[in-house]
Amino acid sequence: MGIRRYFTINEELKLFANSGLAHNFILNSNSSIEKRADFTVTEAEELNDYKVFNSFILGIGGNYKNKYSFLINYYIKKSYRIDSDKELDANGTISFILSYKLF
Repeated sequence: MGIRRYFTINEELKLFANSGLAHNFILNSNSSIEKRADFTVTEAEELNDYKVFNSFILGIGGNYKNKYSFLINYYIKKSYRIDSDKELDANGTISFILSYKLF
C-alpha cells in the first residue's frame, strides 16, 4: 500500500515520487538461508519459522510515452525475523526496476 504523486513534464514524460508499506511473507518454506557475516543461521534452519514482516519504501521514477517506466526504491526499513532471538536487517536496500508495457 502506498501513495504516488505524478509530475507531468510534457505529453510524453511523467515523473513520480512514491512511498509505501510492503507487507511481505515467505512463499517457499523449504528453502534455507545462508550464513552471513552479521547474522549466523545454520543451513538446517528453514524459512517456515519466519514470520510476516513489513518494509517501508521511498521511491522516484518516470514514465515515458506510457510504455517505458523506471523506478528506484529505497527501503528505509526491511527486516526478516526467524524467531524471537534472530533478526536480519537489510535497512538501506535499493532496488532499480525497468518495465515495458505490452498492451
